[in-house]
Amino acid sequence: VLEREKVKEFPARPALENVARFQFFNRSEDKQSGVWIVRQGNLRFALPITTGTKPGISDYLAAPFGLSGFAAPVEVVYPSFVPFIELEDRNTYAASEGADLIEPAKDGQSLRVFWGKWGKIGTRSGERFENGLSSEVYWRIDGNKLIRTETLTANKDMRIKSWWVAIPSTADRSEIKISGNSRTDILQGREGTLSVTTEADWNYDTQIAASGDSKLSKGVLGAIPLHIVYSAKDIDLKKGKKISWQVIMDLSE
Repeated sequence: VLEREKVKEFPARPALENVARFQFFNRSEDKQSGVWIVRQGNLRFALPITTGTKPGISDYLAAPFGLSGFAAPVEVVYPSFVPFIELEDRNTYAASEGADLIEPAKDGQSLRVFWGKWGKIGTRSGERFENGLSSEVYWRIDGNKLIRTETLTANKDMRIKSWWVAIPSTADRSEIKISGNSRTDILQGREGTLSVTTEADWNYDTQIAASGDSKLSKGVLGAIPLHIVYSAKDIDLKKGKKISWQVIMDLSE
């Protein structure tokens, strides 16, 4: 084949052009879906807004698949980059199963997604539920940083009984830096260095967890040794008041 196509040599590492665009799968009034594709600088990822095999399954959540240092466990219900929220009805919800509205920027450098209906853990794939809470997520690129800001708004006074989210990593070493109310975890491993900084309008706990030989250690291309896990209890929301949390994934190093 190479002789027929007159290919005499090719580079060990292909020179690929920069890409930053959103491809819609569905733009119906009831539900939208698609994928954000980015390849520029140190940022290379595909971020899907889609429906998985079941609500909350980690390898179908809206996370940056392919981003160096980050990897979602396969075939496990787990809040990989996307928080799980338990409400007073004792149900746990995730911003999954497509979205109500997707607004990509024309230049491909940011993405805004709105959920008024949520995936509910333990229900059927594709089912979406209203729970009195809405989520607006804004992703943007800043150099070699991917920034995710989520704003929650309640349509009545309510309480989040439990909130938790994880950043699974291919790193096997970590370092912590604290600056004011901001914490940065510096993760180092086979894919280089990934710095993760978080801030929230509520108090939360942070834990570094080793996955060992559990289901959480199994990635598509290799092991996932470490997970940063953020969690909080009893977050009170007032009707119409907005609260936010932010995570910054930095591949500058």
